[in-house]
Amino acid sequence: IRVAQQDEPTAEPKRRSNIFSFKGRATRTEYWLVTIITNIVALPANSDADMTPLFALLYLALLLVMIWMYFATLVRRCHDRGKAWWFMLIPLYYFLLYFLPGQEGDNKFGLNPRDKKN
Repeated sequence: IRVAQQDEPTAEPKRRSNIFSFKGRATRTEYWLVTIITNIVALPANSDADMTPLFALLYLALLLVMIWMYFATLVRRCHDRGKAWWFMLIPLYYFLLYFLPGQEGDNKFGLNPRDKKN
């Protein structure tokens, strides 16, 4: 049995991120898409739609999944800028994330998601 040494890579780095994960980085495009989809899914919650209890429960479960996905993407977008998750607590910083480019190259939060060779 051969044990990998400290300087040997054990696996190739992955570029793809999990939409529900708080680790890694997210591009502006991913952030825009998740925000748009979350807002579209949340539209019925803002209306006076009459829902059956079962449908309301299923809809609430879907909303909770979408909120989790949104916050995971928001944290990964902060990481893309090279910032920690708590930067999203700064008023209106999440709005700037729609427009500010990500940090060039790899950073301490992961590989550059826009780099084609990763």
